[in-house]
Amino acid sequence: MATGIGETSALLALIVFAYDTSKSLYEEVSSFKSQRKTIKDVLADLGSLNAVLETIRGQAQRSQEVERLELLREPLKCCTATCREMREMLDVCTTHSKESRNSVRDWLNIRYKEKTFEDVKKRLASYKSTLTIAFESINM
Repeated sequence: MATGIGETSALLALIVFAYDTSKSLYEEVSSFKSQRKTIKDVLADLGSLNAVLETIRGQAQRSQEVERLELLREPLKCCTATCREMREMLDVCTTHSKESRNSVRDWLNIRYKEKTFEDVKKRLASYKSTLTIAFESINM
């Protein structure tokens, strides 16, 4: 029984951590004040991912049966890892920018890594879809 409670609390912690990670990444990306299509697309995808994770988090925190959400464990882990990967890429690509202005060097770095950003964005969209479908299946 203690194992079940530990696993349930670990799943709840993972859900909250995934939400916090994606929300933090969203806030970081939105602070760029950029009109670049790449950044705007990432911001839109992160916004919808946050909405899905917020719904899952809300239900998990209200529910007495968090273990029903076990199916979401792996997509949540992958989603969190991808958010961390994107944050690391953004940190590397924005080392020269100040809050008041963007660095040309950073802009070129983002342009150079645009395909990588696109790949990460696609993975996040895939995890969002997986989480949405699995969450809806659980709630049927």
